[in-house]
Amino acid sequence: MKMSKTKKLTTIGMLCALSYAAVVIGRIPIVLFLKYDPKDVIIVIGGLIFGPLTALAVTVIVAVAQMFTISGTGLLGCLMNIVSSCSFAFSKLTSGNFSSASPIVFMVLLTNVSQSVSLTPSIFFVGIKAVIPPARRPPVKPIPAVIPTS
Repeated sequence: MKMSKTKKLTTIGMLCALSYAAVVIGRIPIVLFLKYDPKDVIIVIGGLIFGPLTALAVTVIVAVAQMFTISGTGLLGCLMNIVSSCSFAFSKLTSGNFSSASPIVFMVLLTNVSQSVSLTPSIFFVGIKAVIPPARRPPVKPIPAVIPTS
């Protein structure tokens, strides 16, 4: 039985709303700068039902809504959020296609590798200011310099 376009669009909108509600209500701080977002579970469920393009669409919609409302990281945080959620969702969606003895081990390895590779360059763009909160940063001492004058 084929689903109508209206029903599919409505279901995707509900997945976006559920994902955003999960971010607002279920955000759990783990460490100083890391917070667990349960929205990825809903994005994976949407991807399993409708395919990877739906997972991408839900990820982008929720990340942009999160950037404008509750996030304080701006455009770079939104981009990192999209890359992280997509790598998580796509690794879960592709791991079901392999018939190996342990698909769970493959799924965990693929998730870790994809998130590490995709998020490591962001450290170079963001720097230490995003990792360590302002209260715990070491004081910056100016480097003495001699300015030649003529």
